[in-house]
Amino acid sequence: MELSTRRGRRLTAALWSSFLMAGVLEALVFAAADPLPLAARAGLTATAVYSLAFLCFWAVTAIAAGLALLLAAD
Repeated sequence: MELSTRRGRRLTAALWSSFLMAGVLEALVFAAADPLPLAARAGLTATAVYSLAFLCFWAVTAIAAGLALLLAAD
C-alpha cells in the first residue's frame, strides 16, 4: 500500500501517534510501579516486562486512534 494515499496517511498517523503515547504511558506506569516483582512472578526478565507492556500500550492506543479516525471519516 502506497503511503501517499489518504488511507495510508491515516494509518501512519494512527500508528505513529499511538507509538508516542505508548512511550509516555510506559514512562508513567513504570515511574510508579517496579517491574521486578511482576517479572519474578511471571518468570520473565525486567526487559521482557517493559517490552510486553509497551506492546500492549501501543496496541490499545492504536485501536483507540484507529477508531477515532474511523468515526471522524468523511
